Amino acid sequence: MNGYVLSVLATLSCACPFLFSQTIVDTITVGQTPTGVVVNSKNNRVFVSNGQSLTVSVIDGATDQILGTMITGHTPTDIAINAVKNEVWVCESDAGGNIYAEVFDGNTFALLKSIPAGTGIGRIAVHPHLNRVYVANDFSNFLTVIDGGQKKIVASISLACSPFGVAVNTATQRVYVGTEGCASGSVYVIDASTNAVLTTIATTGVSMNYASVDQNHNRVYFTDDVTGLYAIDGNTNTVIGQVTGLNKAHGVAAVPSTQKAVEADSGSNRMKVINGNIPNIGGSKAVGKTPVAVAVNGVTRRIYVVNKGDNTVTVMSY
Repeated sequence: MNGYVLSVLATLSCACPFLFSQTIVDTITVGQTPTGVVVNSKNNRVFVSNGQSLTVSVIDGATDQILGTMITGHTPTDIAINAVKNEVWVCESDAGGNIYAEVFDGNTFALLKSIPAGTGIGRIAVHPHLNRVYVANDFSNFLTVIDGGQKKIVASISLACSPFGVAVNTATQRVYVGTEGCASGSVYVIDASTNAVLTTIATTGVSMNYASVDQNHNRVYFTDDVTGLYAIDGNTNTVIGQVTGLNKAHGVAAVPSTQKAVEADSGSNRMKVINGNIPNIGGSKAVGKTPVAVAVNGVTRRIYVVNKGDNTVTVMSY
């Protein structure tokens, strides 16, 4: 075998881990007006919050069948999971603009507690190792911190702007909070151990409404439905780049063991693949109507895209 052939084979070998193709394998009908999705990769369960139905659909990731339904007390706006405790946390809002964090048993689907958690539409994230829950109050300037064990509020972190999208990096003990209505489109960086605000990261965003963390590369993604997607370096707290060319960017999820993320592009009815290290758009896949949320199971290599406009979840393999 000559040197040229060896060189070509080596190049292909190096490129293969970065190939990222997606195949639609199923479409699942869920409740009315789904708003969020989260995956428990430990037991291969998928949880979809349904805004109009006031429910959470529980899906078996192996069969794509609905296993059961959780009944929420108010309109679900976001969902998160503590996979260590197998508890599902649902952020909800009532007609008066009050936010509630409701926690359900992931095995029995029973409601464990409903906790008043602020005002607004609300976003939610969980730190499973500290067993802390973070609820963004977009009608006020507070991030509510809940002790997941005691199931009570233990802190309210005051911010200069209305918080919205929120995500946690358990490896670095950092909480990232996007804002809306700020002139600088700030992202707050908070120490999960002390609840102290460490710094803010300026962007040109208008409403930083969804967030995800790539723990392997210490990278944070925020979407803004006006200005696109921002990739942030968690080491330096600086913006690596802004991805434009998106159409009403909504949910985002980092893809484990890659330098990629997937984004629910609600205005184009597509899922966009984001190359996080550049960053730019690395691909696109047609999904259902008005996709608003996305989650990835890195164990089973499945992507779940929630389509608010036709009450479905598009399931892809990668």
